[in-house]
Amino acid sequence: MAGTVLGGLAQQVAPFLAQRRETATRIADRADRWQDARREASSSYLRTVDQFHESARAALATRADGPATGSDLDQRTAEYLTAWTALTTGLADVQLTNSPATAQRAADLYNAATVYSGFVDSCLASGRWRGAEAEDLVLTARRAFVDEARGALTPAGL
Repeated sequence: MAGTVLGGLAQQVAPFLAQRRETATRIADRADRWQDARREASSSYLRTVDQFHESARAALATRADGPATGSDLDQRTAEYLTAWTALTTGLADVQLTNSPATAQRAADLYNAATVYSGFVDSCLASGRWRGAEAEDLVLTARRAFVDEARGALTPAGL
């Protein structure tokens, strides 16, 4: 009699335990997908920032090499403007997928890049560079963003 009762109880509990495991697996999978999305958004934004910085540097170097005319300067300026557009449009992804602290670091990085971009634009127009401090702001903000994103993306215990 006891065996029959225990067998019946096990039959009733088994589906509940299976459903509980399935739910836990789905929750873990969803957390992993969000973690992957945050990592991709952060990495993508860093690549965009680096491309912006490199295209600005190339445009400034081309401007410093000679007069403000020529197809090479036009090409470098177009690449710089394309990179700037990617930087501005990429901010939303990194802010929407990450924690508020990481999103704020991304905004700080964007704001530093905006200041730097103003100096780059001025130099491309005038030929005089006065943006070393603004470039340092971008690099400092980039490091802060990387530190925050890395901390937010590193699993506990690692």
